[in-house]
Amino acid sequence: MHDWLRSFAVLAGLASASVVLASCQSTCSGDPRKDDLFCAQAGLSSGRYSQETSRLTGVANDSTTKASAAKSESERALRRAESSQARAAELSSKQAAQNRQISALQSQVAALQRQLSSARAAGRSAETQDLEAQIKKLKSDIAQLGGL
Repeated sequence: MHDWLRSFAVLAGLASASVVLASCQSTCSGDPRKDDLFCAQAGLSSGRYSQETSRLTGVANDSTTKASAAKSESERALRRAESSQARAAELSSKQAAQNRQISALQSQVAALQRQLSSARAAGRSAETQDLEAQIKKLKSDIAQLGGL
């Protein structure tokens, strides 16, 4: 009778082991970090882990490529922005110099107009004509510089 009891215990153990094995197989996640030993063994032997690793490697490589392209585009945009800022500073400097030149010419015109008034009042026609020609020339120069 003792053998019969031993056989029954072995059969009961095998039955419970098959239930445990069946429940493991139905809950395999495919993630080796989460799967138990039986699922891991099945995942390795079926190539599922290898396929998932290959897929994830492809996703990671794609993400790295996209990140690298975005970084390169960002660097190009930064260089364009820096170039634009340098060009704007250069143009601003040129504009300031041109404005100073226009102001100097306008001051000369004002001084010549005062001299012209004096020449007209004194009746010096030759000097008046010369001053009018100089004023006309300076006003033309100012207009070319964009001051009028």
